[in-house]
Amino acid sequence: MKNIIILINLFLIALIVAPATAQADTLTDKSEKLVSILSPFIGDFEGDHEEMKLNAHFNARWNQTKTAMFFTWTSNLKESKKKVIQIYGVGVLDKDGKVVWHLHGSDGSKIDMKLVKHKKGKYEFEMSGSTPSGNLYEEVYWELMENGDFDHVITKKVVGGTLQKAFGFILKKKLNKKR
Repeated sequence: MKNIIILINLFLIALIVAPATAQADTLTDKSEKLVSILSPFIGDFEGDHEEMKLNAHFNARWNQTKTAMFFTWTSNLKESKKKVIQIYGVGVLDKDGKVVWHLHGSDGSKIDMKLVKHKKGKYEFEMSGSTPSGNLYEEVYWELMENGDFDHVITKKVVGGTLQKAFGFILKKKLNKKR
């Protein structure tokens, strides 16, 4: 009788756990999908924008399981090198398997960035969130270049209900030299 109760309990556990396990993505599935989309952006990149008088530095790396991409974006005034803003973010797959970033700025900004579509080295994002200057909405376009650099263009930017000037950077990939 004791063995029958144990078998019934094991059967019930299997009925409860098996469907959830069968439907859930494994870490490997999530890792493979995220790596296939974001791997070109892992590393150090630098660029500048003459008209805006800004330098930009983008640094991205994987977590241990490659299920999240951590990055920092730092903008400096070109002449004084004074930091304008630093953004910290993590890119993950949401519950629907879409790539999203959760961003926090050194100025208190909190922004979500969603990958809308990507194809053949071209990526389109929508960003929305709150900043000290009001709510933010941006449409951002990234294009990978053959040499590993990428073009980062803000095609539309609205802050606090006011349309801002669009601008962009060519971010050149820095090669890390081994010591």
